[in-house]
Amino acid sequence: MAYKVEYNGLRFLNSPTHIEEWWSLVLKEFSFFEVATQSKTEKYAIQHWEYVSPTMMKNRRIRILFDIIAHNETERRALLKRVQRAFTPELNPSPFNEKLWKNLSFLDVDCKEWNCKCQVLQGIQLSDFANEKRAGVSVELITDSPYFTSTQEYSFTTRNTLMWVKLPVKLPCKWQYFKWAITYNGVANSPLRITLNILNTDSECYPFNKIKILHQTADTIESFHLTNISALELEEWNKIIIDTEKRRAYLENNSWITEITGLVDLWSIRPNLENWANIIAIDTGVYDECVEAIIKRNDLF
Repeated sequence: MAYKVEYNGLRFLNSPTHIEEWWSLVLKEFSFFEVATQSKTEKYAIQHWEYVSPTMMKNRRIRILFDIIAHNETERRALLKRVQRAFTPELNPSPFNEKLWKNLSFLDVDCKEWNCKCQVLQGIQLSDFANEKRAGVSVELITDSPYFTSTQEYSFTTRNTLMWVKLPVKLPCKWQYFKWAITYNGVANSPLRITLNILNTDSECYPFNKIKILHQTADTIESFHLTNISALELEEWNKIIIDTEKRRAYLENNSWITEITGLVDLWSIRPNLENWANIIAIDTGVYDECVEAIIKRNDLF
């Protein structure tokens, strides 16, 4: 059960003790159904086992049940119009329609706020309509993702320097770079948004030709490669932005943004935080400090 839900300009509270104009939508039920999954198996000729295809996760359904409580029939009619406007299905279903997905946020029992993008799946259904001061309403939404994202964002900063020590040989990864240890306890692996700020371009390290993001867990070391960086002709305080959730990379230069996803190495593995210990490091193949990395993430549920 949620304490507070906000969607498309409406706020629902499950506290019936304060009946005011802003609090006239009393939340009775906020249920998000389990995410449905789908897997298929295939079996080839003269094969004793079955091949299991990757599991597909479907979008999440949300049901909101609430009461409209007003002081008189006129106020109830006005509130009902606001509710009908907020939950009217979008007539243009094109994925390029910016109004198709609207933000929904809710506060859970632990006072942690989550949000997601939703659209109306089933319009409003009314009950107790004959009452002049009250009406029961139910509506069903569908999200654009199986996960809820926490509104609280966590960030940290690291750099590509080699522990201030310059040696003629490259040391193993775990000794070579600044490391940032992150302990993550979440339901699902958390994607990262990495902003690489280009520092002083007058140093001897320019131009460097690669950026490697190393992600070490208890079992494995994975890497995400951007190659042919020198072709971008980077300037000081240009930004390279990597979004591991959308699988995209961008170059931001003052007022314009260029997509550079084509520079991502084919065999790169996008870094997602896993449960418990994670170590993040940045490798540019040079000893001098030339990149500042700001790494941000949210919890997923």
